[in-house]
Amino acid sequence: SRLQPFGPCPLKTLAARLACRVAATMAEEEAAEVPPEPVPPLSEEDLETRQACFDEIFAAFTALEVKQKSMAERKEKEAAPPAEEGEEGAEKAPEVTPNIALAYSEVDFQTVNKLINVVKEKCGPLFPSKGMFLDFGSGAGKSCVAAGLVHPFEKVVGIETLQSLNDVEAAALAKYTEAQLPEGVVKP
Repeated sequence: SRLQPFGPCPLKTLAARLACRVAATMAEEEAAEVPPEPVPPLSEEDLETRQACFDEIFAAFTALEVKQKSMAERKEKEAAPPAEEGEEGAEKAPEVTPNIALAYSEVDFQTVNKLINVVKEKCGPLFPSKGMFLDFGSGAGKSCVAAGLVHPFEKVVGIETLQSLNDVEAAALAKYTEAQLPEGVVKP
C-alpha cells in the first residue's frame, strides 16, 4: 500500500494497522516539507523604514556622548589607586598608557546591512529565524540592534565589558523591546 513505505505492516489488528498508516503518513509529510526560503537583501523602502526605527531607538545616545562615557570609565579603570590617607612619602601615581584595544567606535546601520548582504552573497544564504549574530565589544549595542532590524536572526548577542556602555545598551534594548517595528520585522 502507498501508506506503508517501509514494506507491509506485520501487525494484523486494526489499531496496529492504523498506527502504521499514521506513522507512514507522518513520514511522507516530513519528507514533503519545503525548506525555508533564504532571506533576500532588503529593498530600499524597507531599509529606509528600518533605518528610521534604528535612529529613533538611539536618538538619545549620540556617538560622542557614548564615546565620552567609554573614555571616562576606561580612564578610571586604568588609573593607579589613590594613596591612602596619612600615608607618608606618597609618590605620584605613574603614568598609565591607555589601552587602545578598548577604543570606542561605532558601525552605522548601513554598514551592518552591507556586511550582512556580503555574508549572504559570499558565504551562502541566511534563513529566517536561524543563526546567531554575535558582537564582541558591542559597546552601546548599535550593531546588534541594526543586525536584528536587517535580518531575522534566531538570536542576537552583544558582549561588552564596560558597565557604562552596558547601561546605554540596556536602555536601547528597552526602547527596542517597546518599539513598534515595521511590518515583517521579527524580534530575535
